[in-house]
Amino acid sequence: MSTLSRIRRHAVFLKHCTILGMGLALLSSVYFTTTTPLTVDNFRAQYPQFTIGAALQTWQMILSMSLGFLSILMWIWLLNNMRQLFQRFSHGEILTKQSANHIQRIGLGFLLIGLWEMLLPPLQSMLLTLSNDAGQRSISVTLNSDMLGLLLAAGLMTLIGWAMGEASDIAAENKAFV
Repeated sequence: MSTLSRIRRHAVFLKHCTILGMGLALLSSVYFTTTTPLTVDNFRAQYPQFTIGAALQTWQMILSMSLGFLSILMWIWLLNNMRQLFQRFSHGEILTKQSANHIQRIGLGFLLIGLWEMLLPPLQSMLLTLSNDAGQRSISVTLNSDMLGLLLAAGLMTLIGWAMGEASDIAAENKAFV
């Protein structure tokens, strides 16, 4: 079996995986929002690392959930770009400018998600403890290996995208020359 046919076959499978991932992300978000009441106790259970007071307002809960959903939307955008790349690969469009652009957008997606995952805990902790008495409010800053991994993946995918763009330019030049 040739390498191109193997790439095409795997790309079809991965395309279906990304579609499944987008669907599961969307369905689980909808399920969570429709089945979980907005109560202080639910938010305390969801965010045990924060000291959430009884005066937590509904608008704070909704805004905190909305900030969390931005992560899900970013993941769906990233998965959609992966789906589009796998679609191109499944049609044999490997060394093209469009494929390189998708790889660069995937790198951008990893970067945005990594940065957002660093900003989200401080924003949510500030928001969810805003109604607490003075001295009981907090800002939680976290950095973990997942965040660093996303940033490294962002750099890797961006560089691969740039290299693919250069390679596709050279391939197009060679094709025109022959």
